[in-house]
Amino acid sequence: MAEGSLNTTHGNYTGARGHNNTVHAHFAQALGTNLVNNSIFSTVVGMDNAPFGTETDAAAKTTWRAQDSVFVVGNGNGTVKSNALVITKGGAVSIPSGPLTVGGYPVLTTGSGSLNAGGGTLSNGGLFAVGQTSSASGQGSAALGKENTALGLWSLATGWGSQARGNESSATGRQTKAYGFASFAGGWKSEAGAPGGENLTDGDHPGAFSFSFGKETKAKGTGSAAIGYQSASPAHSSFAAGYKNGAFGAGSVAIGWDNKSWKRGQTVLGRRNAYPSSPADPQGADQLNSPISEEDEVLVVGGGNDTVRKNALTVKAGGNVKTRARWRPPEPSSHSPWC
Repeated sequence: MAEGSLNTTHGNYTGARGHNNTVHAHFAQALGTNLVNNSIFSTVVGMDNAPFGTETDAAAKTTWRAQDSVFVVGNGNGTVKSNALVITKGGAVSIPSGPLTVGGYPVLTTGSGSLNAGGGTLSNGGLFAVGQTSSASGQGSAALGKENTALGLWSLATGWGSQARGNESSATGRQTKAYGFASFAGGWKSEAGAPGGENLTDGDHPGAFSFSFGKETKAKGTGSAAIGYQSASPAHSSFAAGYKNGAFGAGSVAIGWDNKSWKRGQTVLGRRNAYPSSPADPQGADQLNSPISEEDEVLVVGGGNDTVRKNALTVKAGGNVKTRARWRPPEPSSHSPWC
């Protein structure tokens, strides 16, 4: 049956409706303009559809085959033939012209093995991006949330405004940055590693394997960790935890309130310890070969206040112990069992 103008049907129980449509297969339909249907038991609608798969051979017109179309929506423009949607007899769905959208947002990508959702986010093959303006560009990377960026290979960025720039790095929270290889930054504006380490691969590079968590913490040294509020660990294998602590010596530890460790292998506890001079930020220098001596302070307990830095206890590598005041045991009382 042909209805309209310039329609042609060549098969049994076929139909062509509209303008300039041609149906070659049995039990097939074409509804629209400039359509061609070569697949048995199928329907083509729209305008200027493109040939699909192997449907131009003779078998498609008479034989049910899983790879041939059962429903096609053409979206050509009179000059170029194309399809907006193809459903095959085997149940496969193809969207050749672009990503599938729901409510105006892409929900499936065209890249092999890719997936994205929400906020108009797009991802290429093997990547994963979910959320508002989040992007994943490193091989095997993933970004989830709002305005997150996963640039490193196999990196992960989650939260809001976080950046996983180092290979195999992770950044989570609000505006965190993970620069170093296999580094982690979490919390609020925390950083792991330093700019320049983004493209480094597996190895003992400055900022690699660093861990930063809290608010505005910075772990720049290789294998270092900074936790708390504005604490920093710029030296190799250093550790800073608490409030505004800094671990500037390789393998050193600074814990408590506004303490600074400045010697290799040194531990500083307490609050606002005193030190000979302001320790310099190593800026990535690992200090593994910095000199050591028997006069090095290996343990310091800070006892300062808001205005003055001072130490309550200092233990040197040679065994010398210095306290701020001479300790005396309490006077025995009449109730003491030792009297």
